[in-house]
Amino acid sequence: MMQSSANIIKDIIVNKSDLNTEFLRSLKIFQMVASINDFNDSNHSAVGFKAIAQAIVNDENIKHDGNISVTVYNTQKLITHFISAPVFMDIPTPTVQSGTTFVMNLNFVESPDGGTLSYSLSGTDSGLFEIRDNKIYFKTAPFFVGNVGNSNSKEFILVASVNGKSVEKNIIVTVVMATPIAPVAIFASFNTDEDTNFTGTLTATDADTNLSSLSYSKVSNPSRGTVTVNSNGTFTYTPTANYNGTDSFSYKVSDGENNVTQTVNITVNPVNDAPVATFSSLSTNEDTNFTGTLTATDIDTNSSNLVYNLVINASHGTVTVNSNGTFTYVPIANYYGADSFSYKVNDGSSNSATQEVNITVTSIDDAPIAISSLFSTNEDINYTGTLPVATDIDT
Repeated sequence: MMQSSANIIKDIIVNKSDLNTEFLRSLKIFQMVASINDFNDSNHSAVGFKAIAQAIVNDENIKHDGNISVTVYNTQKLITHFISAPVFMDIPTPTVQSGTTFVMNLNFVESPDGGTLSYSLSGTDSGLFEIRDNKIYFKTAPFFVGNVGNSNSKEFILVASVNGKSVEKNIIVTVVMATPIAPVAIFASFNTDEDTNFTGTLTATDADTNLSSLSYSKVSNPSRGTVTVNSNGTFTYTPTANYNGTDSFSYKVSDGENNVTQTVNITVNPVNDAPVATFSSLSTNEDTNFTGTLTATDIDTNSSNLVYNLVINASHGTVTVNSNGTFTYVPIANYYGADSFSYKVNDGSSNSATQEVNITVTSIDDAPIAISSLFSTNEDINYTGTLPVATDIDT
């Protein structure tokens, strides 16, 4: 029969209803014998073939053989009609263990007519996946979140393309619980300054558990301070007052299935403590000097290395302060009552707070002072008069 190539293809695909297939997957032609006209339909003869044997293979790989005669007018057109779309073979139903990324190979997609297959993803959860080296992976390892609805099912559409033709298939990936893996505690040390609290966050990794699901708790307290550990890993360490040196505590992190204990090593850095002046009062008698020694404490400096300085002198006397802390207070003559002065101490790095010394000057009875006077009288004559008034500063 002499037909156009389009009609030939139509007859093969449409009229062969006994093939029991939805589409023609491939057409193979062997030992072709035909008369071939040129592409301009001018009926010029060319050397041709007299018979063809063709085989049509459907989806079930059932082979049908037969013989037809054909006139080829445009071989390029005939080939174009026979280019097939990619074919999905045995499509897997992928399951992925929690904490892993590999999903599936793409070796179940074929191109019947050759050519390089290309792939793309679309659909609901396609952003979670990527294609690398002809395989599909999760971009980030998923975690099993319990049997809650479809929370462990992820869905995407796989689009396969070749020679300008594409097919697509909906793929559902199920995340399953892997063998539980214990978390790994990471946070192991920190530094803080003497008398300074430290607040931080304990950390851990877990290959099969979302990190926000990990639970933290304290196992043992530090020996040189206290620590509070919250379930989300935040903690506060408070060193003992004025302590510097090493310390430690331990914590536990759990993923609900497994737990691990970690020791945290602490270094408390020394910080210079300012001295504390302690001498605060004295008493002395009126017109009596007072000599004494000022005092101070310093947790981290030998007392012999402290240096004392006068800050404000007394109002009703004078004070001399020596660098070693010895001092002398001299009250104003005949003064009694309250007085004060202030001093500070330095340990070579820091000054103490200014310390006030309160003074009580106790009154002492002062003898009266008689005032001399002269008078004259005659012999054997009595003299009567008044002596000058004596003075007494406190009478």
